[in-house]
Amino acid sequence: MATIRCPNGHEVSDEGKFCSVCGVRTREEPLATVDQPGAPASMPLSPVSPPAFPSPVPDRSMRARWSSLRLRTKIGLIVGAVFVGLVLVGALLPDSNSPSGAKSAAPTGTTTSATEVKSVTDTDGWSCDADTTKYGLCPLNPYFGKKPAAARRERHQAAATAARINAARRAQEAAAARAEAARIAAANAWHKGYNQQDENVYWKWVNSGSCQDFVQDGCWHVAVITRDGCSSYVGVNANEYQGGSIVGQLLDNQGYGIPAKTPRVFELDADSGGVKAGDVSIDCT
Repeated sequence: MATIRCPNGHEVSDEGKFCSVCGVRTREEPLATVDQPGAPASMPLSPVSPPAFPSPVPDRSMRARWSSLRLRTKIGLIVGAVFVGLVLVGALLPDSNSPSGAKSAAPTGTTTSATEVKSVTDTDGWSCDADTTKYGLCPLNPYFGKKPAAARRERHQAAATAARINAARRAQEAAAARAEAARIAAANAWHKGYNQQDENVYWKWVNSGSCQDFVQDGCWHVAVITRDGCSSYVGVNANEYQGGSIVGQLLDNQGYGIPAKTPRVFELDADSGGVKAGDVSIDCT
C-alpha cells in the first residue's frame, strides 16, 4: 500500500483529492520497491517520475486582503481627484457679487472697503470723515468730544474773550496812532499852515497890513520858512494875472538869507489895479 502525498510533500488521506494543508491536487508516491515477476529479487523498480503539477495556488485569504487594499486605494484616489476638481472649479467661477459678473480682485498694494467713507463739515468749519466725529465735531476741532451745550458755552466764552482782547488791541493801536500824530505835529509845528515847496522850503500867503509907502496899486505878502535855512539869498517870485492872462512878473528878495525855522515876510507889489498873483516859487541859497 503506497502513501499519498501532495507535490509539496504533505501526507494526505487515501480519499483526498486535494491537500488539506496547501490545497494542491494529491498524487501517489511509492515508498518501497516490490518484486516483479520475471525480475531478480534484488532489482528495484524504476522510480516513477512524478507528474507535472501547476504552480502552487496562493492562499485565498491573502488574495482577499490584497483585493480590499486595492479597492480602498482606488476609492481614495477618486475622492481626492473629485475634491481637487471642485476647488479648481470654484476658483474659476465668476464672482456673483461683482457687478460685471467677473471675479474681481484688489490691485496689489491697495485695500478695498465695502462701505464708502463720507466726509462732513462740522459747526466750526472743520472737515473730517463722518465716522471720526464725536457729538458732530471733527477731531481737529478744539471742542472735539464735548457735548453740544458745553461746546456752545465755551464758544461764547472764547468769543467774549476775543472781543475784549480785540477791543484792548484797537484801543492801544488808536492811542499809538494819536501819539504818533502828536509827535509828527510837534515835529512839524514850525511849518504848520505853510505850503511845502520841497523838503527844505515852505511858504504861505499872509495878511500883514499896509504896503510900503511907494506902492500905488496894492501888494501881496508871502511868509517863507525853511528847515535848514538859507545861508546867502532868498527870493520870492510870482506871476501877475489879469483875467486869465499873465500881465507881469513879481519879485522880492534879500541878499543875506534867513535862519532855519525862522519865518520871513516878503512883499510883492502890483504893477496895476485889478490884478491877481499866483505861481509862487522860492529861491533859497
